[in-house]
Amino acid sequence: MKEHSSLLVMFSVLSLCDVQCIEENCCTQTRSYVKEIDLKSREIKVLLWVPGNFLFSLAYDYDERYLYIPRRNGDIIKFPYPNNQTVQFEIVISTNSTIGIAFDSVNKHIYWTEDATGKIMRCNADGTNKTTIFEETEPGALSIDIENRFVKRTV
Repeated sequence: MKEHSSLLVMFSVLSLCDVQCIEENCCTQTRSYVKEIDLKSREIKVLLWVPGNFLFSLAYDYDERYLYIPRRNGDIIKFPYPNNQTVQFEIVISTNSTIGIAFDSVNKHIYWTEDATGKIMRCNADGTNKTTIFEETEPGALSIDIENRFVKRTV
């Protein structure tokens, strides 16, 4: 029964949170935490605690190996991952109550949705060239279809 309950918990985490699987680990966020789940040992490690913020999504740059996280307070942060040291994040760009985020690995762009303004935005991976892509009513999560060059919004 222990095996079954572990699988149920893992499935619940995967269904309720945004998850990025990187090699043998999965990264997920819950409210104010970014956590790493070791898929072999099932150990859970807190990577980052962001007090007073709700973290809704994350995106990963597989080439440069950065994890991007929008914070509800109005910015997008990044930190190198995997990383065996204490996580030191940097602010990439200021935003307006960001919810969804996606990373375009071909063009090195970050896309995000702004709940407060109803915009879908984009910038370069270093935070430069901030551009409005589209104005939407209550935009939510984003995903990128690299092959067909689409940005997809989900409610």
